Amino acid sequence: MLDKNENSYGSKTGLVCDLTVVKLGKKLRILGYDVEIVKSSDTTTIEKVIKTNQINKTLITKSRKLARKLSGILVLSNNVSEQIEEVLSKIQSTARGNPRCSECNAELIECSKEDIVGKVPTYIFESFERFKHCPKCGKIFWEGSHFKFRGVWNLANTKDFKLRRGESK
Repeated sequence: MLDKNENSYGSKTGLVCDLTVVKLGKKLRILGYDVEIVKSSDTTTIEKVIKTNQINKTLITKSRKLARKLSGILVLSNNVSEQIEEVLSKIQSTARGNPRCSECNAELIECSKEDIVGKVPTYIFESFERFKHCPKCGKIFWEGSHFKFRGVWNLANTKDFKLRRGESK
């Protein structure tokens, strides 16, 4: 039986997405996965990131060569919704935490509407009740519709999946 902090590949919960799956990495962060995005396809660079802090992280990539060499998850689809389904079918969903910032990977914190006055467009402020903010980069998030992916909602099993990124001013 796997430890709560391990995925089906036997490594710790951290995930690394390379240059070929940056959008996927951002969506996985919103789902609550700790995902480091490496905007490189250089094997040495990615290998260093995977093995930081004596914690082996699992690589997610579209590169057959990298997936084979670094024992990563090979994503076959070009569609982000389908990529999420591919990845979620291969890792333990219990490894997921709180939603994270799609830009910097910090865990999002619930905030009141009063805290975000003037930081989101007026129509967003008036249309939504729940907001979260990133304590690291300051971005504001709210429930939105652009993360409704076909079939992924049930796989993710989280109401926070629909969080939408907003720019703080």
